[in-house]
Amino acid sequence: MSEKMIDVSQAANRLGVSIATVYRMMEDGRLGGVRMKGIGSMKCSCKVSVDSIELLEKNSRVLSLYEEEKLQQMKLFAL
Repeated sequence: MSEKMIDVSQAANRLGVSIATVYRMMEDGRLGGVRMKGIGSMKCSCKVSVDSIELLEKNSRVLSLYEEEKLQQMKLFAL
């Protein structure tokens, strides 16, 4: 079965970041994907793995100050 891939612009939209950020994330390994060679004047195009986006979303969550305080309280009462 082949992995589902989306355009860089779609990935940027889904993650709420710029297209340049998606390219950087692919370059540094935070996102998986493929780079396809361009034809003629078209330089190249990239596709981003939906699985890698879902993994990134699952493992990188920023807590609000309220959530952090609540988490600290839970840890204190768990002792």
